[in-house]
Formats: sequence, structure tokens, C-alpha cells
Amino acid sequence: MTVPAQRTAVPISESRRGDFMSVTGTTNATVYVLNQQADHATSMKLLQGAGLRPYTYQEIIPILIKDEGLKNSLKGKWFYLAGSGTDKDGLYTVDEDGEFAEIGKSRISAEEKVRVWSGKNPLSLNVGSDCGVADVGRRFGLFGAYIGPHHVAPVVVGILNGCEATAPKDGSPIKSMQAESAKMQARKTGINEAFGKEDAQLAKRKKELRRVLSKAEQADKASGAFEAVDADDSEKAVMAILRETPRDI
Repeated sequence: MTVPAQRTAVPISESRRGDFMSVTGTTNATVYVLNQQADHATSMKLLQGAGLRPYTYQEIIPILIKDEGLKNSLKGKWFYLAGSGTDKDGLYTVDEDGEFAEIGKSRISAEEKVRVWSGKNPLSLNVGSDCGVADVGRRFGLFGAYIGPHHVAPVVVGILNGCEATAPKDGSPIKSMQAESAKMQARKTGINEAFGKEDAQLAKRKKELRRVLSKAEQADKASGAFEAVDADDSEKAVMAILRETPRDI
């Protein structure tokens, strides 16, 4: 019999604000969640009554990408956000400021992908279940269409009024790739510079050795002991000496 894999629990802390549960995740980000079904108007009214406001997508998506605890608490649920409508349509990731960024040929995991549907309806965000992610290949769905203001969301999610929600600045998918690319380029440049210095030093040593050998040949000619050596043999002699000569010569 196959035993289902056990998912490791990600620690979160909880407290209450009225009927809302305050959930603090692994990055110390906090969301307020009310497990009550509500349409758009009711969601906004419940948030206002508790001294809360809805998240913008620029705030909440980067937080959920980086905070496993908060993401786990909202998997398989959708909720209304601040604002209405978006012209974006397609599959994206987000940058550090939560703005949509093209994926292109970048290697982005399903946990960092957002399917956006353009439209003029109040915005809502779906945090896919693990089974859903396996089927569609992305964790998040942002709706400007299909879900209208009269659709009933399973939860209401918000943040304290007057608070600015920011994800930890440890690098979004795009910024992380750019930073890693910059590091790799710096390492490549350093290696190239090191090899360039080695090549310059080697050329200098070869030139010096050729000068020494030339003087030796001239001395042999003067003494009558000179024996002609072709260019290839002369070069081989130089390289053999270089291999056996200490680096500081």
C-alpha cells in the first residue's frame, strides 16, 4: 500500500482582530483572514469595519511567493483585492515591487507564476491548491474578468489600515536571476582577467628566454660550436624551459 507523502508544516503564529484571524508567517509578514463567504461589497465592508483594507496585488503576490506559511494558509482559496481591472493578460512572474514581468525563456518555478485575465471587474486573487498547481503549472491567478463583484469569495483577506505591506527584500525571481547573472559575469570577467595576466606573463618570459637563447647561439657562433636549430625546435626548447622554470623567473 502506498503511504501518502507527509508535508512538513511551516510554522505560523495567529491572533485575532475582531472576527479576523491575524496570521504571521515565516518572514514575519502578517495577513488578516476572515473565514466567511462574502461578495465584493461585503468583503470591503467587513474589512472597513475591522480597521483593515484590501491588499493590492503588488503587495500580496510577492509576500505569498516568499512566505510559505502564509501561502499554505491560503492555498485553494480566492479573495478580493483592492482596485478594479487590468489590461494584462497571460502568464507572468512579478518583480520585487510586485509589478508583472515577462517570463520569456527564464526558468521560473510554478510557485512564482501568475496567470492574469484582463478585464474591468474588481480584482481578485486565487492561490491554487497543490493539486491545481500540478495540473496548470502555476500557483496564482489574478482575475480582472470571469469573477464579478457578485461572486462570493470563500475568505476575506486584508491588512491594517495605514500599514504598508512589503515583502522581504531578498530578491524576487527576476531580481534574483539578474543578481546571479551579474555575479556569474563578474566571476567570468575575473577569470578572464586572471588568464590575461597569465598570458602576458608567459609572453614576457618566452620573450626573455628567446633573448637568452639568441645570445647563446651568437656565443656559439663566435666560438665555432654553433649547430643550426630550426624554428619549431627552438620553440619547443623555450616551452620545455618554461615548464621547468620557477614562476618568478
